[in-house]
Amino acid sequence: MAKTKSQVEPVTISYYDTSGKKVGDFLIGFFGIWVLNSIFVAINSLIFGGFSGPSFSGSIGMLTSVFPSLILDIVLIVYFLKFSERKYIGIGMLNSVVLPLLIFGACLLVFSSMF
Repeated sequence: MAKTKSQVEPVTISYYDTSGKKVGDFLIGFFGIWVLNSIFVAINSLIFGGFSGPSFSGSIGMLTSVFPSLILDIVLIVYFLKFSERKYIGIGMLNSVVLPLLIFGACLLVFSSMF
C-alpha cells in the first residue's frame, strides 16, 4: 500500500554528515574558548582600567575580569550542548576546561609522591 503525502516521514538532514565536520567543530570549541576569553578579558581590562591598574588587584579584578568570562564560558557550553545542532563545539569547550585540570591533578600526584 502506497503512503500518502501526510504519511511520509520527513527527511532529517544532520550537520555532521562527515567526521571532518565533527573534528573541526571540536577544535573550534577547544581552541576558540581560549581566544574568546583572551579577547573578552582584554576588552574588560581596557574598560575597567588596564592590566596594571587597580582593576586587577584583589576582589575587584576578579569581579571585572574573571567572573564575567566564567559566566560567558558556562553559558556558551550549555548553549552548544543543549540548544545547538553543532554539539561538538560544546564538547570541545568542555574538554578544554577539563583537560588542564586533569593534567594538573596528575602532576600533583607525581610530585607529591617524590617528597
